[in-house]
Amino acid sequence: MVQPAGTTAQLPSTGADTEPSGRTIAVIILVGLSLLLVSRRQVRRAVVDRDPS
Repeated sequence: MVQPAGTTAQLPSTGADTEPSGRTIAVIILVGLSLLLVSRRQVRRAVVDRDPS
C-alpha cells in the first residue's frame, strides 16, 4: 500500500474552507442536533413552569 505524494495519502486539515469534507459536515450536523436538543429542553422547562402538575 504505497501511495505517491500528492494523492489521497495527504489529508488536508485546513482545507475546510475550499472543500466540504466529511469533518465539516459532521460538525455542522452535531451542532444542529445539539441546538435542537437545547431548544427542546428549554421548551420543556417553560411548559413545566407554566403547568405545575
